[in-house]
Amino acid sequence: MDLIVLLGVFALGLVWTSLLNGFAHRLLKERSVFDYKARCGSCDADLSWYDLLPLISHFIFGGKCRLCTSPLSLLYPLLELFGALVFTALWYIRVIDYGFLPYPRFFLDLLFVSALFLALRTDLEEMVILRVSSLYLIPVWLACAAGNFLEIDLLTSFFGALMGYFLPWLAGYLYRLARGIDGM
Repeated sequence: MDLIVLLGVFALGLVWTSLLNGFAHRLLKERSVFDYKARCGSCDADLSWYDLLPLISHFIFGGKCRLCTSPLSLLYPLLELFGALVFTALWYIRVIDYGFLPYPRFFLDLLFVSALFLALRTDLEEMVILRVSSLYLIPVWLACAAGNFLEIDLLTSFFGALMGYFLPWLAGYLYRLARGIDGM
């Protein structure tokens, strides 16, 4: 496979995970996800496009906000790098399966990996997994399983979703009964 193509896919992965990082941050701060202006977490100043270059701007500005010089979390560039590597690996795997344009499984896999990325990002920052990256996608996965777009059938997908919700709920419920406070 051509190295230039892989580097281009890696760059797209950086942009995608940077957008997901911003999306997760806005959801955690209860801001509109349609707010196109990115802001510094410390001084709340509007950031320019060159402040948001995935991975690159963090190192150009020394891990600090260009405007107020407050330190930025290392979480952003590390997750952008990790996400771009996963994006590239996913694309490469699907290219082997489908040829140069890895349609359609790539986009389903990308949706799933993006949901996991959002869950990872919000869990690492605030120790919370938002419903948008978990419960709200269950109907999507069930529909994909019913349409034979996934490698598992509808029944397996349904019981997987049920257990994925029920077991953590049960653990939280039992903890609340035993200790009298929420455990999750």
